[in-house]
Amino acid sequence: MKRIAGLLLCLLLAGCAGSYNGGNSFVGVASNETAQQIAVDAVTYITGLYPPGHTAIDLAAPQDRNNFSQEFENGLRAKGFTLSGSEKDAVRVTYVLDSLSGRTSLYLKLIISDPVKGRMTVTRTYTAVGAPEAGFSALKTED
Repeated sequence: MKRIAGLLLCLLLAGCAGSYNGGNSFVGVASNETAQQIAVDAVTYITGLYPPGHTAIDLAAPQDRNNFSQEFENGLRAKGFTLSGSEKDAVRVTYVLDSLSGRTSLYLKLIISDPVKGRMTVTRTYTAVGAPEAGFSALKTED
């Protein structure tokens, strides 16, 4: 039942993402250990979409540096991605990591803007300790 509720929540969050302009990223409150676990999960997902060593990523980190942003950036670099905003064909990745209102769960929303493949919004919910509650939900949108 929790998995179904988490999946429905992901779908709802993905459905609202069409109006997001992909500007800046945001990270709410998450413990360091939880943020690290979620960052590893996000890096694994990105690695499944794009070949490390052959993909430049324009990572839109929030102005206020936090543990998730650092772990996400370090994880992408460790896998072999080039992090650069200067390449015209770089894949732009923005993200939101925050808690769900009235719950202890967290959600991650990745907005992936690929100059070739278009824009995709990916969401996933996590427990308060960073364990996934359901699978990733992906929605391809038109720009």
